[in-house]
Amino acid sequence: MTMPAAHVPRFFVHQHVTLMVNRYEILAANPDGTPGPLLAFAQQKRAALREEVTFYADRQQTRRLFSFKARKVVDLGSGYDVRDDAGRPVGFFRKDSRASLLRSTWHVSAHGLEATGRERSAAVALLRRVWDLVPYLGRCGCPSSSMSTSSTL
Repeated sequence: MTMPAAHVPRFFVHQHVTLMVNRYEILAANPDGTPGPLLAFAQQKRAALREEVTFYADRQQTRRLFSFKARKVVDLGSGYDVRDDAGRPVGFFRKDSRASLLRSTWHVSAHGLEATGRERSAAVALLRRVWDLVPYLGRCGCPSSSMSTSSTL
């Protein structure tokens, strides 16, 4: 069953990085600005040749919400098709590689929508890029093999 689109003016994306998968939680923002209820959950396999991610309504992955899949195998500029819970196309997005050198920039299109999104803070983008250069915690002998990051979009 296709769920109607809901407008969420603010939300958080929490990323949990592990050796085998990246886990994402999309949380609504409460009126006081704190993270609220879970909107969507996904796990992304590392080193997949043709990236595909499915988002679910819960952490147990019992109800599919939407998914996206790369158009080409290991082609950074090709973009991703977005499909609803029944597999019907609903949109497309791609990263703008040149504009993303400083701040990640994405172009999004859907029925009647053409939009561009960009990281708000160049300082946060720089810190994230430096963090990406640090070896994964599990590989450097640290006691924890996961980290958690949070973004507000």
